[in-house]
Amino acid sequence: MSPEPYWERLHDSRDPLALRLKMVRLCLEHARNISLTAQAFRCSTKTVRYWLARFQTQGAQGLADRRGRHHSRPNKTPPQVEALVVELKRCYPFAGQRTLRWLLLTRHQRRLSATT
Repeated sequence: MSPEPYWERLHDSRDPLALRLKMVRLCLEHARNISLTAQAFRCSTKTVRYWLARFQTQGAQGLADRRGRHHSRPNKTPPQVEALVVELKRCYPFAGQRTLRWLLLTRHQRRLSATT
């Protein structure tokens, strides 16, 4: 059995793909014994099933990380409004969120959400 859990090894690993491939190979070598593989890698059976399914559908490339930024931001504040906020903040450096929202509404007829 491994000395540290799967997620700790994955976090410390320089090659997570190799670690996941090792997990899948162990599972396949032991006649798809998911429970045994989960115990060996100190992870849940759900994790083993997840990577096994990705390997079966996409091959070794399916074991790669899919992290990254979102490619679209539909609720992003328009650049013109951002420029107005920056300009107001430059003119009123001590103004807070409420004041800036009020200034945008009264002077520029722009309404912003509270989270913007």
